[in-house]
Amino acid sequence: MYAEIIIPLALPKNYTWMIPTSMESDVMVGTRVEVMLGVNKRYAGIIKKLSPIKPEGFQPKPIIDILDEAPIVYEHQLQLWEWMAEYYMCTEGEVMQAAIPSHLKISSESIFVLQEDANLDAKSLSDSEYIISEALEIKKELSLIEIQKLLNKKSVYPVVNKLIQKGICIVRENMKDKFTSKLEIFITLHKDYQQEAALEILLNSWSGAPKQLNLLLSFLHLEKTEGKVTQKAVLAKANASHAQLKALIEKGVLVTEKRKTDRLAVDHTNGDIHIHELTQSQKNALKDIQTKLIGTGLLWFGWFGFNAGSALGANALSINAFATTNTAAAAAGLAWMFFDVLKGKKPSVLGFCIGAVVGLVAITPAAGFVGIPQSIFIGLIAAIISNIASHVFKLSRVDDTLDVFPCHGIGGMVGMLMTGIFASHRVTSMERIHRQ
Repeated sequence: MYAEIIIPLALPKNYTWMIPTSMESDVMVGTRVEVMLGVNKRYAGIIKKLSPIKPEGFQPKPIIDILDEAPIVYEHQLQLWEWMAEYYMCTEGEVMQAAIPSHLKISSESIFVLQEDANLDAKSLSDSEYIISEALEIKKELSLIEIQKLLNKKSVYPVVNKLIQKGICIVRENMKDKFTSKLEIFITLHKDYQQEAALEILLNSWSGAPKQLNLLLSFLHLEKTEGKVTQKAVLAKANASHAQLKALIEKGVLVTEKRKTDRLAVDHTNGDIHIHELTQSQKNALKDIQTKLIGTGLLWFGWFGFNAGSALGANALSINAFATTNTAAAAAGLAWMFFDVLKGKKPSVLGFCIGAVVGLVAITPAAGFVGIPQSIFIGLIAAIISNIASHVFKLSRVDDTLDVFPCHGIGGMVGMLMTGIFASHRVTSMERIHRQ
């Protein structure tokens, strides 16, 4: 038997381990197991799936031990973790890291600390538990590796679990700041040449070493145009080597200085409030969304022409058709967007645009026969039915990339049916009443 196991690391996918035959009767989805990752890293992972089929292409390692007698998380919670990982674009291991209490996600890096009010009753402890308790009383804290050495065995999770359950020790999470400041080498003029007169004398009296002179001139140009000059920038501009820069430093012309620089640096002096520049693909996606939004607006406006224009005049009937067209499109756009939210998606401008087009299609046969309240209902129903149809078509083998049939076909059918249900003589007689 084989198990897909989640471990509290940001791994691109969950890995599979083998369940030894002797443990097959005790494993369950949602229980913790001790697994080895790499050469000597041990983690308490949670079984997500069990399968009798061996993965292709590699030989899975066996699990070391089962840590729980019953599941600590259930299948619906694991499904929630999977949804959260997809929604927040992270890994299931990161979700587990945030969701599980520290004492349940023991790893090779875990530190075990003696509880202040721990009751070290030797009669209630096993030999292994007593050895660890005594060591904790002396040293106050132990790593998992130290416990393994004390007991002279690798699988110590069951013993540690018992100590945690008895309130003798707790797990302390090591919070390490993984961010390190970026150090960059900046170049400045030596203080003796900060004055323009001294610098002019230096340049006029320069003899030999043309590459060093070129490097100095490149530095002066960058300093004037950019202000701060980095070693990398000046060497690239002058096409010079580190040896030439070192020679200028030894002559006392230039000075190097290491400074911390922000990895997300923003030059607020120029009014730049944008932290990140969009990549080319992101710019293309943004342009695509803007184009679709403009296109939907133009289509919406043009739809008034043949819905309201079908009345062949500026009269009460054309005004009604204009109003029902607008409200149905708006209602359908909002309905599509919020129905996406109910399905677990994010609300989007593109979703609103698709829904608006469905609403325009659905209201077209009914625009001159229904009132505004009925047009809102038509837009809502058409958007929801078309949204469901679009999802069903994506699951099928039907090749309809642009969702023409779910949106235009089904949207139009819903509109025709709703026209028969909601058509009113009060609306169709508006023009005759208006003339009287």
